[in-house]
Amino acid sequence: MDYRQRLADQELRRRLAHSGAVVVTGVKACGKTETGPPTTGA
Repeated sequence: MDYRQRLADQELRRRLAHSGAVVVTGVKACGKTETGPPTTGA
């Protein structure tokens, strides 16, 4: 399955560049796990 860009991706990249670490929280099945690796390069 292809990754679909999320509104939070740009904000996540910006915050990671500034601090080096972030905590992603949200309701179950909202895309937290799928957002991390493509956005961060992990």
